[in-house]
Amino acid sequence: MRKSVTILLIIGLILLISFVTFAQEEKRPRAPGELTELAELGKKFLKAFPEAFEAAWKAVSDIWRKIWEWLEDLWDSYIFPWFKGIWQKIFSFSEKELEKRKTLLGMEEEPKEEPLEKEESLEEEVPEEKENLWKKFWERIEKLVK
Repeated sequence: MRKSVTILLIIGLILLISFVTFAQEEKRPRAPGELTELAELGKKFLKAFPEAFEAAWKAVSDIWRKIWEWLEDLWDSYIFPWFKGIWQKIFSFSEKELEKRKTLLGMEEEPKEEPLEKEESLEEEVPEEKENLWKKFWERIEKLVK
């Protein structure tokens, strides 16, 4: 076990050293010396950038489209039918329960709304209570100030 690990480490170091030496032998780009060279470099970049951006956008949009199709297929085939089944069970249960309670209470039709006379009397009482609350509030403020 130890021998195989040490052999793998030695091979890894040899590969690492070889990659470093190959990287040093490559020619590095030089900085432009004059403004005309800089302008030419800028023109090349401006020509290459839209093409590269379009290619990257196309690749990303293809990936997202595939993901969306996969999620849509997953929803249509597994998740939505499951939710639909649960909803149907809940709806049928609540419908049966509602019918059972209607028959127990003897209600065949919806109850008609009757106007409440108590609401009118409550509206008349509320302003008096508001005045009393404001009076109490101001009395306490006056006590605090004195």
